[in-house]
Amino acid sequence: MEQDLICFIILSNDEAAYNNCIHFLDHLIIPMGMRVQYMRGNGYDGSNTSLACQAAMEGSNAKYKIYMTDRVSITNPRFLPTVIDAFRSNETLGILGVMGYSVPPFSDDFWTSAPIGAVTFCKDGKEKNAHYIYDEKNITPAKVLIPPILATQHDVPWRQMFQGARYAAMSLSLEYQRKGYKAAVLPQEAIWCSAEEISCDTPDDEMCYRLEYAPEISGEFFVESRGRNYHPQFDPQFDGMRKLLVSLLRRGQRNGALQAMWKMNYHFIQYNQFFRDETIESAYKILRDQMDALYPDDIAPYEPDENCVLYYDGVGFDVRGLAAIYLKALADLGYKIVYLSDAATKGKTPTLMHILENAPTKAEIVYLNGGDASAYSSAICQTAQKYRPAHGFLYVDEVNPFGRLAFMRMEGLMTRYYIVLGDHCYWSCPDSFDIGLEFRNWGASISHFCRRVPKEKLIIQPYYPFFDHNVAFQGYPFERTAGDFVVFSGGALYKTLDEEMTYYKVISWMLRSFPHVKFWYAGSGNDSGLRALAEEFPGRVFHTSERKDLFQILKNIDMYLNTYPSLGGLMTQYSALAGKPPLTLVKNPKDGLGGFLLRHDAEMALAFGSVDEWKNAIQKYITDEYYRTELIRKMQTAVITPDHFKLNLKRIFEEGTSDFETATAPVDVTEMRRWYFNLFSS
Repeated sequence: MEQDLICFIILSNDEAAYNNCIHFLDHLIIPMGMRVQYMRGNGYDGSNTSLACQAAMEGSNAKYKIYMTDRVSITNPRFLPTVIDAFRSNETLGILGVMGYSVPPFSDDFWTSAPIGAVTFCKDGKEKNAHYIYDEKNITPAKVLIPPILATQHDVPWRQMFQGARYAAMSLSLEYQRKGYKAAVLPQEAIWCSAEEISCDTPDDEMCYRLEYAPEISGEFFVESRGRNYHPQFDPQFDGMRKLLVSLLRRGQRNGALQAMWKMNYHFIQYNQFFRDETIESAYKILRDQMDALYPDDIAPYEPDENCVLYYDGVGFDVRGLAAIYLKALADLGYKIVYLSDAATKGKTPTLMHILENAPTKAEIVYLNGGDASAYSSAICQTAQKYRPAHGFLYVDEVNPFGRLAFMRMEGLMTRYYIVLGDHCYWSCPDSFDIGLEFRNWGASISHFCRRVPKEKLIIQPYYPFFDHNVAFQGYPFERTAGDFVVFSGGALYKTLDEEMTYYKVISWMLRSFPHVKFWYAGSGNDSGLRALAEEFPGRVFHTSERKDLFQILKNIDMYLNTYPSLGGLMTQYSALAGKPPLTLVKNPKDGLGGFLLRHDAEMALAFGSVDEWKNAIQKYITDEYYRTELIRKMQTAVITPDHFKLNLKRIFEEGTSDFETATAPVDVTEMRRWYFNLFSS
C-alpha cells in the first residue's frame, strides 16, 4: 500500500459528469506530503455498486480510498486534511462517512435510531438539507454508514450481493466491524457536501441485508416488511443463542456446540424468518477445521468404488418422506447401497429394510449409536472410509447438524448429494453437498437467492409419493350410506391455521350448503378447529390420525380439499395420483400450486386466488359431473413416474444434468413469513 496516496473512486457512466466531478475535487486542499489519484469505476451502470467498487478497490494501491459517485460535490476545502487526520490518529478506524446510524436499521424504511451526519440532497432541481450532527468538532461513532461518501484506510472486500448504493454502504460498514475496525461519521459544523438523491436499491438488497446481518440488527421492536419479521422477545433470545454457540466454540467444546446448533436449528425452523444464519455457517467451518485436525483419518483420500453409494438417513421415516423412493431407484439401478442411520430407528423401518434386503446388489446396513455428538459425526466419515463410496446421499431433517458436518468434511472424497426436504424453511450448511436435489424450482430459487447456493449446484429431481399398492383400505371412520359425498383432507394441522380460521369457515360453509357431504380429516396437531366443526355439524365431521392406507383412502373418497394457508406437497401428489384433484386456495394463483405437480395446466386449474373462487370450485366439483371429469383428466401425468424418477437419477449420476430445467427467480416470501411469525408468536 502506498501510504502517501489518496484515491478518489468515482462511480460514473457519464464522461462529462465524471470530468466535472474531478474539476471540483481539484479545489480541495491536499494534506502535506500526500498525493491524489482519480479512478473511474469501470463498468458502473447505476445498479452494480458493490461490483464496481470492488473492482476499483483492487485496481488501486492507495492506502486511503474515497468512494463516491459523479453526482457528489464536496464544498469543504479542508475535507481531505480532516479525513487523513482522523485516520492517522486511530489505526483501528476503518471507515468514515458523512451520514450514518448509531444502530443498524432494519431497512431503509425502518430506522432503529436517528441519523447522524449532514448532507444536502438534490432532487428534481430542489435542495433538502439533512443535518443531524451530534458532535461538531469530533468524529461520532456509528454502526452503519450510508452514501454519498465513504472513506477508508484499510481494504475490506465489498459483499457482492447488493446492487444499490445504500445497502452496499451499510453492508461495508458492518464488514469493517466484523474485521475489528470501527466506523464513524465526520464532524460537520456546516454541511460539507451535496449529492443527487438516487437509489438503485432493490427488495433483494433489503432481504440479503436482513438475512446476512441479522446478528447485528437490533431486535428491540417488531416490524413487518417484505423480508424478515422481528420480535422484541424472540430475536434477542436468538442473539443470545448465537453468543452461546460462539462461546462454546472458543472453549473448544465441540459436543456442546453441536447440541447448541441442533437447538438453534430447531427454533429457527419453527420461526422461519430467515433461510441462512451466518453464525451457524461459521460454526460449521470452525468445527470442520477442529475435527480435521483431531481425526485426520476420517478424511484420508481413497480410491472410490464407482458402484458404491453411501446413503445417510438422518430422518428415520419408513414410508413417509423420500427415503423409500431414492433407495428403490438406487437398488433398481444396481448400486451397492451402504445404508447408514441412527440405532434408534432399528426395527422401525420395515419398508426400507425390505427394499435393501431385496436389492439385486447386496446392501450394507450400519446403525450409529448416539451419545458423543462429535464422535457420532466422525462415525459417518469412518463408514465412508471403510466402504469407499463414489457417491454419497445426505438425507436429513432441517435440525440435524451431525450429518451435515460429516458430509462437509468429506468434500472431495465422493460426489455429495443433498436431498432437499423442506425447501420452504431454514436449513443449514450448503457446504455439505456438491449437488442439491431440489424437487421444484420454487425451492431452487430460495436456495439460490436466499441461502446463496450457487445455481450450478442445484438440480431438479421431482419426487413421487411412495406407497404399497397391496395395502387394503381400512375403512371409513363412519358408516357410509347411499348418497354420501365424502370430502377428505389431511396433513399436519398447523397448515390449516391462520388468524381468520379461513379453512374452517370454508368447511363450515360447505357442510351447510351440501347436507349430503361428510368431512374427514387425517392428521395430528391442534384440532380445536375440527372439534368446533364437529360440534356444529354432529355426525358429519371426523378426525383420525395419519394412516398407512392413505392412497387407498384417496381412491375411496369423492373429493380432496387441500389445506390452507399452507398446502401439503406430498398430499397434493397423493391426491393427484389417486385421481382426486386437490382443490387449493393459494395466495398467488399465478404460481399455481408451487410446482408440486409436473403439469402447469393442472396446477393452474386447481389454484384459486380468493375464498369466493375456492367456494365456487368446490360447489362445481360437487354438483357438476362434467367439471369434475375434466379436472380428473388433468391429473394424468401430473406426477413423475417411478421409472422416470429412476432414469433421471441415473442421468444426474452420469452426466450431472436433469430432464428438468433449473429455473431460478427471486421469490416473494412475505406472506409465508408473516404466517409463520404469527403462528410462532401465538
